[in-house]
Amino acid sequence: MKNLRRYLAAAVAGVFLGVSGLALAQFTGQMPTPGTVANLHQNDLAQIVVSGQASAQQPLASLAQVTSMNGYAYQVPTTGFSITVPTSVGYLILNPAGTLATGTITLPANPTDGQFFCWVSTQTQTAVTITAGAGQTLAGVATETAGVANTQYCRRFVASTNTWYHLSVFG
Repeated sequence: MKNLRRYLAAAVAGVFLGVSGLALAQFTGQMPTPGTVANLHQNDLAQIVVSGQASAQQPLASLAQVTSMNGYAYQVPTTGFSITVPTSVGYLILNPAGTLATGTITLPANPTDGQFFCWVSTQTQTAVTITAGAGQTLAGVATETAGVANTQYCRRFVASTNTWYHLSVFG
């Protein structure tokens, strides 16, 4: 009986070590450095753990919503363009073939408090209309009605007033 226990223990240990050895032999990747993630992109989503309580129904947010990383959109508009900016986009780059006569940019519908939004065009926009999302307003020193080539026009959203405030023009 004593020998049977030894053989059984040795067999269990052998199976355990054999399976473990097999699993280790199959792993060929390099372990990531703790706390780091490689190659983040603007369309990646992060899980939000509210109050430190994890659950299967955790909300997801874009990296632009939870970090200082501004998502961007690159567009090649034509005459009469109309662009509705997604919430995760903080920078709109327009690259039309030439001067555009008209265009409309609608700001993000669900911005976060303090969110920046800027737009720039490689060509002159002779008439541009900036509109706020439903229930939002535009305020500030000026509301741009045209766009000078290679000049940034920026706004910041203040949630307490539900308003996009115009900032200085950055050339």
